[in-house]
Amino acid sequence: MVTHAQENLLKATLTLQQPGKDGGIRDIDTFSFPFNPKEWSITHAADWKVETTKADAPPPEFKGPKPASATVEIFLDESEKPNGDISTSVERLKKAVAPEPGTVTLNHPVAPYVLFEWGKAIRFLGYVESIAVTYTMFRGGGAPIRGSCKVTMKEFPSNAANQNPTSGGEPGYRTRRVVAGDTLASIAYEEYGSPAQWRALARANRIVDPSRVPSGVMLQIPPPNWERP
Repeated sequence: MVTHAQENLLKATLTLQQPGKDGGIRDIDTFSFPFNPKEWSITHAADWKVETTKADAPPPEFKGPKPASATVEIFLDESEKPNGDISTSVERLKKAVAPEPGTVTLNHPVAPYVLFEWGKAIRFLGYVESIAVTYTMFRGGGAPIRGSCKVTMKEFPSNAANQNPTSGGEPGYRTRRVVAGDTLASIAYEEYGSPAQWRALARANRIVDPSRVPSGVMLQIPPPNWERP
């Protein structure tokens, strides 16, 4: 049983993760907050279609939820350490807004996954849109020893995984030949930045058994966020 005192000691963490070609995910780095945040802000929104061209317009039509966005501020303070410098912590956090190194040479560089956790009550998985750094105290030589980082995160879109595209010469489609070692998950990761998109590839190409895609097959690659008209 977790006591009230123990709850106060639970530190918030921000974990950078790398999606693998096999569909798995591994942790790259876990940043533990030196001080728990004062606030946790999350915004939920919906997509509504509003008809404005008609005199007697119908009510707005619900098109689905938008990805949630969240903001948290990390307070950094190394003023009491003899050689304290918060630059190292800032550089670690900045990796969250850099393309994942393994995807830089691909057609679609992607950011690492970011998992924010605070105890058992708060868990948010997505990517970092921005990190705003504010330095508030410096040493005589200019080294920053106190400041804060405001991290803005966005949930991953979920509609692409639920697409039901059809193959065959539709606008925005590309083609790609399967080579030895390819899987639908690895191709989805390279094309869309998420191995979970393999279902869209399977539907687009009418693949019944996604575990058996022979080399040499030409796949139809539907565009991201494709929706049936």
